Amino acid sequence: MKHRLFLIFLCIFLSSANTMRGVTTGSNTVLSVQTLITYTGTGNIILGGALMNAGFTMSSGVTLSWGSYFPVLGPVTMGTGTMTLARDFLMGGSWFNSPVTLDATLNIKGTTILDGGGNVITFGPSGIIAVAAGATVIIKNTTLKGLMTGDITMGSTASNLTLQDVTLIQSGPLTLSTGNLNIVNDVLMTGSNIFTYSSANALSINSLSMLEFDLGMTFSYASATNSLLTFSSSSSELFLNGASLFVGSAGLNLTTGTLVVANTSYLSTSSSISFGNSVSANDLQVNILPSAQLQVSNGILNYNNINASSLQMGSITSSIYMADGTTLNLFQSLNNGSSFVYFGNATLGTQGLASLTGSAAVVGALNYTTF
Repeated sequence: MKHRLFLIFLCIFLSSANTMRGVTTGSNTVLSVQTLITYTGTGNIILGGALMNAGFTMSSGVTLSWGSYFPVLGPVTMGTGTMTLARDFLMGGSWFNSPVTLDATLNIKGTTILDGGGNVITFGPSGIIAVAAGATVIIKNTTLKGLMTGDITMGSTASNLTLQDVTLIQSGPLTLSTGNLNIVNDVLMTGSNIFTYSSANALSINSLSMLEFDLGMTFSYASATNSLLTFSSSSSELFLNGASLFVGSAGLNLTTGTLVVANTSYLSTSSSISFGNSVSANDLQVNILPSAQLQVSNGILNYNNINASSLQMGSITSSIYMADGTTLNLFQSLNNGSSFVYFGNATLGTQGLASLTGSAAVVGALNYTTF
């Protein structure tokens, strides 16, 4: 009897241990087409030859290691848990309209590509993309929906996040406080919220690339130094489309790239924002589109572009407005042509022979200074 009891106990123990180890799907040597799988428990593994044509579901508390070489061709639903990527996580093929819900922690521990294949990835209450110290994630061809602070975490200053052809729809404020952010091609921030960049590392906009902030969005630059928003060339664009750029106490120097302004967009700072640095090759190209206004609502704007062509006012309906209490410092001449610069109860400062050479209108009391 004792022997039989021992055998029964042993069988139960082995069964329990197997459940805790989870399920291994596919192999690394043979291709296999999988039906829809729901993963439970811990220690689940998807190996290189697994074709997840029907997608998969992770129940709550699941751990799963992704190692397939192939795209997921069906819907993915992740309950609270952890998915670790051993290879790039691709979504595409014949699956162009299926939703992906991320409600788990997606750990990035190496160099990984998340290719959404044009699909929407919705962040659930527990959805997190966690980029480990020294790791790199490239998120491309997707819309990230429901983002808030804490949904993307960077393990250290050596962590890297690249956004390539991505739309981010925020459901609340979103802050990146560490690591590097790299913009490739067109990236749109939308959702009438605040995106705060406070990292001690660069936010870089590549050549032929654009970071756009849509109507009602605020881009808050809160880094401790004034030179971490970088442009690779004049084809690197920061586009304010009825959006606001707020700059903290460190100020912000913008050089080399292009600032595009549509609708009424705002600059506000507790310090100063500078266009250019008195080096012709480093001019910031400023393009204010027809019927658009760049409104400086707080702080100091330093104009330090050398070339007259570096300021492009799209038509006579394009304008700059210096609100009450603001200062426009001209280190170099500003040629706005027939488009207007409006001044409220503001200050116009000039250095040397610098001057405002286009149309101007004063709607308050303008104070003049030299420096």
